Amino acid sequence: MAKDTGAIFYLKTILAPKHFGVKVSASVMLLANLSDTLVNGLIGKVDAIEENVVHFEFSVQGKQELVHVERYKFTTFDPITKTCVASRLQFPLKLAFAITIHKSQEMSIPYVEIDCNLVKLEWLLDELRQLMDCV
Repeated sequence: MAKDTGAIFYLKTILAPKHFGVKVSASVMLLANLSDTLVNGLIGKVDAIEENVVHFEFSVQGKQELVHVERYKFTTFDPITKTCVASRLQFPLKLAFAITIHKSQEMSIPYVEIDCNLVKLEWLLDELRQLMDCV
């Protein structure tokens, strides 16, 4: 469970979940930029879980890498008072069995499953045509 400080109103705006429930082999997405290769939106699989560290595996340029991720401090600032109004100490990961179109932009995704009831089919086909022209 996360360590929270601050008003509940502001804590609800923090992207990292209060309760981090995952198991080994679960798909997760990174929620913060930790380095040049560990960036927000990176998707991987949980390899092992310890109390203060989650080990996850991801692929960069076709190469599998194992990374140890510690808890990260997420903060919310008030622009008027220029003070921190809430913070959450939590692993910068969340479950990623599905992602939005916005998160998938500029990603190389080898396989895709799309629920056409939720997407404008015409737009989707146009995007796929453009992708096929690049290959």
